[in-house]
Amino acid sequence: MAKKADSKSKDSGDFFKVMVHFKDHRSAREFIETYGFFLVHMHRLEKSSSEKSEAVTLEYFLTKAEINTVNKLGLEHEVQENMSKIGRLRQKEVGKGDRFKGGKIAPKSKNLSTRDDKRGDQ
Repeated sequence: MAKKADSKSKDSGDFFKVMVHFKDHRSAREFIETYGFFLVHMHRLEKSSSEKSEAVTLEYFLTKAEINTVNKLGLEHEVQENMSKIGRLRQKEVGKGDRFKGGKIAPKSKNLSTRDDKRGDQ
């Protein structure tokens, strides 16, 4: 089951990757239609030919309040990672300032579709 979401923590507005499990397509569809949560992906579980199960896992990006709703519904789920925190960490990798010096330096592209007079690809 999921970790308890603490609404008073500093990351209460963050989005978390959450896998929500359903016993069949019908219950998954009802959940999707009832709640307007941000659905990322639907996973169908592998089943053997003898199994009658149509289990479905939905991958969501949810806030702690939305995770609390999933908890209250008693749905099986896992909170996997704080996507907002990952985004903040990745932003630190982005350079600062204007690397094109206000248009004085042309961007360099490795894209072969860029027109180049020297290549004669006009």
